[in-house]
Amino acid sequence: MKHESSRYRVGSNRYRLGSSRYRLGSSRYRLGSSRYRLGSNCYRLGSNCYRLGSNCYRLGSSCYRLGSSCYRLERSGFSILIKLTGISLILQHNPGAAMVKSNISGGGNYDSNPTQVSNL
Repeated sequence: MKHESSRYRVGSNRYRLGSSRYRLGSSRYRLGSSRYRLGSNCYRLGSNCYRLGSNCYRLGSSCYRLGSSCYRLERSGFSILIKLTGISLILQHNPGAAMVKSNISGGGNYDSNPTQVSNL
C-alpha cells in the first residue's frame, strides 16, 4: 500500500500529514521529528525540549529553564537548580542522600555531584 504525503495550505499556514508538519503563520508543529514551535517558543519531543520564549523545558537531558532559572531532573532522583539575580540554590535528592545548598553571591558552579548537577 502506497503512503502518500498530504499537504494542506490555508493562507500562510501549511499542514502536511506525510512528514507530519503543521505550520500556523510563524508557528510550526512537526510530528515526524516531534517538534512543536509557537513563534519563538519550541516544544520538542524528539530531543525532549520544551521552550517558552527564552525558557526551556527539556526532558532528554532533563532541564527545565524559566528565564535565568534552571530546573533539572536526573534519573537517579531529582536536582533543582534555581538561579536568581544574586542567589543560587540547589536542591538535590538521591535515593540514598539529600542535599540543600544556597549561595548569596551568585556565579560559579555549586555542584557536589558533577555527573548530576551543573550550571547551564
